[in-house]
Amino acid sequence: MNTARSIREITDGWASLATTAPTEVKNTAASYSIAPQWSTETILAYFIQTMQCVNWPKEIRDKLIKFNWHRDILEKIAAYAAKDIEAMQKLNINPQKGLLLMGPVGCGKTEIILMLKKFIKPGIKEEYVYDIMMNCSEKGERALSPYRFGPIFSQSGKPIDCLFDDLGVDPPITHFGRKIIVGQELIYIRHLFFKKTGAKSHFTTNLNVEELTEYYKDISRSRLREMCNVIQFPKDAPDLRH
Repeated sequence: MNTARSIREITDGWASLATTAPTEVKNTAASYSIAPQWSTETILAYFIQTMQCVNWPKEIRDKLIKFNWHRDILEKIAAYAAKDIEAMQKLNINPQKGLLLMGPVGCGKTEIILMLKKFIKPGIKEEYVYDIMMNCSEKGERALSPYRFGPIFSQSGKPIDCLFDDLGVDPPITHFGRKIIVGQELIYIRHLFFKKTGAKSHFTTNLNVEELTEYYKDISRSRLREMCNVIQFPKDAPDLRH
């Protein structure tokens, strides 16, 4: 079963709810009402309901129940999506920063942050670090130009919020003698925009803090912490792809 596709199909089907009048959401597993003004509690219910609506194999469903459907993590993301200042203060989330989701392979980071995408700024750009790395292996540093000057800017000339999936899948590449570590470059560029304009960046990674530091060095870790709220999944979170 392609679990990731299942989650996306459900969330895509419900995507318009964030801007519509009160609606009843029906699925084989649930039916409940959604108000047009989304609160932390409502978005949290949406996130958890989406997870529960997937036809998981029994082994994975049992593990998710054991982890209470990652409710503690989803609550932080729901508060962030709802722009709930009081809830964010309690949960130690800074609304001025982006999000960095860290956790083991297959635990659902990408799907959760894509669910978040439906509630945050329209037009947020979604990128895959591996694709950027492959582009750089062909074109060299020129492939990074769009992230400095190109389509990541709005019509007003300001950088827009971006989502980068899978930091840490980009081994160093060499192009005509120039060594490029794509993730490191992206972190530098986005940190610069964060400092200058407040543009937010969201990232996912399979690496833990120590591995991320080793991969991208201390300065990149420091930049990530300054511009992102770090949210970590448990080390033994289940792989949802199995």
